[in-house]
This record gives sequence, C-alpha cells and structure tokens, in this order.
Amino acid sequence: MHTPVFRSVEDAYLALLRLATTQYEHRIDARGNPAREVIGVAFRLPDPRQRLPYLATRGANPVFQYAEALWYLAGRRDLEMIGYYAPSMGASSADGVNLGGSAYGHTLLTPAPGEEVSPFEQVLLLFELYRQIRHEHTVAVSPDILGALDPALRWLAARRWEACAAAGGPR
Repeated sequence: MHTPVFRSVEDAYLALLRLATTQYEHRIDARGNPAREVIGVAFRLPDPRQRLPYLATRGANPVFQYAEALWYLAGRRDLEMIGYYAPSMGASSADGVNLGGSAYGHTLLTPAPGEEVSPFEQVLLLFELYRQIRHEHTVAVSPDILGALDPALRWLAARRWEACAAAGGPR
C-alpha cells in the first residue's frame, strides 16, 4: 500500500477531497446525505505539530477531541466525564445522565444484555479463530464464548473444542 506524505493537514485534506471527488469507489447515502466514498485511504504527516487541524472558522477544540477519544475507549456513555468538556452534549441525553446513539465506545465495548462478551471481544475472538484455522493450530475456542456469532462459526468452534477435548483438553 502506498502511503502519501503531506506537509500539513490542509494539504492532505485537499488531496483527499480531490480523490473523493474524482476517483471515488462508492456512492453512499448516509442518513439522507448523498456522499462519495473511498475505502482504505491512509496518509502520513511527518511533523507532529501538523497532526491536529487548526481551523479558526470550525472552532476545533483539541482538548475535547482527546477527551472524547478517551471517553469512547473507556466504553463510557455517561455525561459526567464528557459533559465537563462539552456541556452542550447534555441536550442530546434523554435522561440527563447518559447518551444514546453517539456513545459508540459503550456500544462496542460493553456486552449486550444476556451476552458475556462485547461486540469488540467477539471480533477479537473471530480473528483468533480464523488465525488458528489458517495456521491449523489445535487451540480451541469454547463455542459458548462465541454467543451470538454466526451459526457456522459456532459449529466450527464446537467441532474444534470437541477435537481438543478428545485430545486431552484445551491448551
């Protein structure tokens, strides 16, 4: 994969706008807004000072951006922490305590009711299962851990678990 290098965020932004305008791969309609999409785009900014966009007209708040990233990574959806950095987010809360749809970290990192593992952990288990299958390891993943995953994957995990148990147990 070729990763172009840009001097600034602005240079990268303009180049990516040209790419999405002239060489887009897909047309999408996200929430009623038609757009063009290019998948798998990457770029480098060698100067660390250029890695944050500073647009006076946009009113970017780098402190909030870092706080929001940490809020997502912590799997939180409460207003207590994020509300300190963005008090206006409280207006989007139905109960004044938590946020709903915009709390992506909570949705990805917290198990759904009745589930033992989060969607993120399920993906990690899938990657591990595929790695084991690809490398033909005898390590098995218990099928009950895979919960609501695709039935074919649960079946495959159950077969590997049984084979592993017959050989003396999981390792």
